[in-house]
Amino acid sequence: MKTDAQHINPRRQAGLFHAFRPGFTLIELLVVISIMALVMGLVVGLVTTASRTMKLKRVEGDLQNYVTAIENYHAEFGFYPPDNVVATNSVTGARC
Repeated sequence: MKTDAQHINPRRQAGLFHAFRPGFTLIELLVVISIMALVMGLVVGLVTTASRTMKLKRVEGDLQNYVTAIENYHAEFGFYPPDNVVATNSVTGARC
């Protein structure tokens, strides 16, 4: 069986190591936190840009659908729909 002297790390015996304490230093924690904040900032920027782009594409598609509907109306009736149409309920006649 080994004695306590045989279990000690030779570098510790030479004075190269200070007292061993498990855990992280403050500098290590600050570096990791700052890297995480930087990555999160980049991700949030990319997500907001992507969602903004998707909204613009959806609006463009909606406008194209309106143009197509108006052109179809013109093709069927020979004129464009009037701009002063008021929507009413077909049952009660009340304005919507």
